[in-house]
Amino acid sequence: MPESVFGAEVQSVFDAANAVTNRTVSVDGVQKKIAVPFSSPEDWRDDWIYFLMVDRFNNDTRAPESTLRTPSIAFDAIFGGFQGGTFEGIRKQLGYIRDLGAGAIWLSPVFKNCQYETGTFHGYGIQDFLHAEPRFSTDPDRARRDPSFADDELRTLIDEIHARDMYVVLDIVLNHAGNVFGYVLNGNDDAAKAPFRDSPYDVRWHDENGHPTFSVIENAPRPIQPGAAVWPSQLQRNSRFRRQGTANDAPGAHGDFESLKQIVSEDRDVQDALIRSYQYAIARFDCDGFRIDTFKVPNKEFGHTFCASIREFALSIGRGTF
Repeated sequence: MPESVFGAEVQSVFDAANAVTNRTVSVDGVQKKIAVPFSSPEDWRDDWIYFLMVDRFNNDTRAPESTLRTPSIAFDAIFGGFQGGTFEGIRKQLGYIRDLGAGAIWLSPVFKNCQYETGTFHGYGIQDFLHAEPRFSTDPDRARRDPSFADDELRTLIDEIHARDMYVVLDIVLNHAGNVFGYVLNGNDDAAKAPFRDSPYDVRWHDENGHPTFSVIENAPRPIQPGAAVWPSQLQRNSRFRRQGTANDAPGAHGDFESLKQIVSEDRDVQDALIRSYQYAIARFDCDGFRIDTFKVPNKEFGHTFCASIREFALSIGRGTF
């Protein structure tokens, strides 16, 4: 069960992050020791960065999902769903990436997206900011039951990247979550998108199957299931989301990105939740840097506060060059 960002599970990870230690990692059959936390580069310009999209990179255990559904389709044909790339698939190709001369790997978003959504293979539709995407694990069903399974596989990947003398950049999102609720619109109580308007719409929060279930999440029956609503729990309020539809046709307005719901990042509780969630990501996964999606939208001031808070935390655990 996901914890609040201030819960016991999360706090234990923060406590462990303050202790400098070593890990033993197997690299091509050779045991190597790495320092934890790993030392980020003094100057990122000294290494070129290899970007990969986790879902599209490598799965050596089965064919791409598109060809499994339609055997006659070309493996590289246009396809808008999850193809099956995994953390383990990336790990098995680290030697290849290192031999190319890359000094760092930039991963597309790795955090858990809405499990009932099939089109967010890119990773930007986050439903749980604290845990890794189950579909990127070797056993998605197990990872849905036990979030630590996918989390551990991500950490194993990052540890081996470090053992190969490379660094890791995680792509993170500050502006929005996934399709965690539907709009009440024109007789439909689960519209994924809505035209922009100046005042909030009524919404129905999704349960773990994507069904519109809760109108006001803070009054919903407890416990909220791990795949329902949004996590951490500090985000589980209607007021934490703008709920004004998309801003595509409203220049200068703030709003959703299609079905990805915009967070009210001016809210101090929202800021605290996102800052603490991504500090947790550093402590849990030992990544070396963030690429921030939508840094200036809608609240540039929060972007600067976020960066300062992340740097301060990284420095506190010995990562002065995060």
